[in-house]
Amino acid sequence: DTIPFWEKNSIDRECGGFFTCLERDGTVYDTDKFMWLQPRQAWTFAMLYNRYEKRDEWLEIAKHGIDFVTKYGRDEAGDWFFRLTREGKPVLHPYNPNSTALFSTIAYAEYAAITQDEEDIARARGTYDYLISDRPKPYTRFAKAYPGTRPLIGLGEPMFRAHVSYEIKWLMDADELNQTIDECLNAVFDKFPDPNLGIFRENVAPDGSFVDSLEGRHINPGHGIECVWFLMEVAEFRNNTEAINKCVDVLLSTLDFAWDKEYGGIYNFMDVEGHPHHDLGWNQKL
Repeated sequence: DTIPFWEKNSIDRECGGFFTCLERDGTVYDTDKFMWLQPRQAWTFAMLYNRYEKRDEWLEIAKHGIDFVTKYGRDEAGDWFFRLTREGKPVLHPYNPNSTALFSTIAYAEYAAITQDEEDIARARGTYDYLISDRPKPYTRFAKAYPGTRPLIGLGEPMFRAHVSYEIKWLMDADELNQTIDECLNAVFDKFPDPNLGIFRENVAPDGSFVDSLEGRHINPGHGIECVWFLMEVAEFRNNTEAINKCVDVLLSTLDFAWDKEYGGIYNFMDVEGHPHHDLGWNQKL
């Protein structure tokens, strides 16, 4: 059901790229193009072609997205935009370049695995190098936090770096890949588990200690489960049984912590101490 829906309704044949704000009947209700979704859709169709069935229409859709991302995704300095108009003009500054660069990396790599074109391969590797460089972190001119007052590190960086490295492993030297995976596994398990609850915290002090603040108490159960998926994937690749077992424990603890015992489902945003969530309300569900 899903793939035919997006094949039929999401492709912008006039301006390039994909529509992603769609009603259930496929009607487009907003034409802005979010740059963390454009490469994800390109990756999806490249992946289907590469790993499932070599349908020409899937390859054409993947190329359609890759071309749009390549043409409009970055500013003159090489930083990645977050949101564009339908025609590809910037709507928001590249204040959060990591998400666009991350998904562009795996899209470029999956597409390059099909074409084996040197330019496509260089584009994939170059975007990965941008992603892991110091340049987009913390992207100070658009950072929300005031530097130095309450330094925090987030779960997202090591978990997504592990995932994207695994996704482009055919482009990486074996030593580089293994070192990156091991660093990410160690970074997550050394600093982010809550010792009492056995779940992943979203934000901690640079030394891994608990910060009693809104951000420090913030828990995103779905994000924690996603992290478990990513880490189990790379731990299996590294034959790291200890890390796999830790992931299982975190998964079960997260489900226990976040499960709505009255209505079912897991809560979306929570406070580790049970306070109301400061943004969307802690009883929001996935």
